[in-house]
Amino acid sequence: MKNTLIILLILPLFAISQNKKVHQEKSNVEFLIDSSKVDMDKIYLSNSNIKNVNVVKEGNGKIFIELKENVSLKTLSEIDYKNINLIDNKVFIIDNKLIKKPSEIKIDSTEIGNLEIIKSSEFENQKSFFSIIRIITKSELKRIENAKKGKIMIKGTELTFNK
Repeated sequence: MKNTLIILLILPLFAISQNKKVHQEKSNVEFLIDSSKVDMDKIYLSNSNIKNVNVVKEGNGKIFIELKENVSLKTLSEIDYKNINLIDNKVFIIDNKLIKKPSEIKIDSTEIGNLEIIKSSEFENQKSFFSIIRIITKSELKRIENAKKGKIMIKGTELTFNK
């Protein structure tokens, strides 16, 4: 009885420790968009603009993504959207994430759902001159809209309703 109890107490510890080991390792999968290697954390692309996806499982694995014709990924400086190229000292925020290296980011211009420009003059006690360019992608707008579904507001209290 004691042995069984000890085994039952120790067994979950092994399972938990193994689970952490498996999920802590970062995947070394290579992503290639139109034959160019990319970091997917720095790509904003609409699913509807993907023509084909091919997965190769050899080695660490490779995922080849082919874009539809007339679709290209642009850096933030290449985007000519609401004359943002005329603004100096730009700070980019995409989907509520501050972009520290905007030159590394590539975005599909059709994926821009909302763009807001906030000038430093709008901030109180601000001495420097800069502009915040806040971009919300269509994917993020759709995710926010889906998150709002199924919620009921009663006198300012948020309740979740299960379907």
